[in-house]
Amino acid sequence: MIVRTYNDAMRLGLHIRERRRAAGMSAAQLAELFGVKQSAVSKWENGITDPGDDKLDAIAGFLGVPRSEVVLMRDGSADDDRTTELENRLDRVEQRLEEVVRLLGDLDRRIRGTSQGGDEEA
Repeated sequence: MIVRTYNDAMRLGLHIRERRRAAGMSAAQLAELFGVKQSAVSKWENGITDPGDDKLDAIAGFLGVPRSEVVLMRDGSADDDRTTELENRLDRVEQRLEEVVRLLGDLDRRIRGTSQGGDEEA
């Protein structure tokens, strides 16, 4: 039995939304392409529901990926926990790096302000 999480549903939905927007399509146009209601596309994109098996081939074609990849996006994989952990670590590293860059900028401004102030006194 596959237990899907909100993140599993969101993964495929985000890919669908990103590709739809890149194609310059509205949700209504995509719904027409897939033969579903616009509300179905909205629910897929927002991770509320996921497309049924009968729509996977059409979605794979739309995304330009094999059907098996769409299934992995939808259902998750055994590596999801490890991937999530690594993504979380990467997010923390990026946040720390942004903080270091900010602090270096502050330090640079202080140094420049001190050296400019010292030059005026001389």
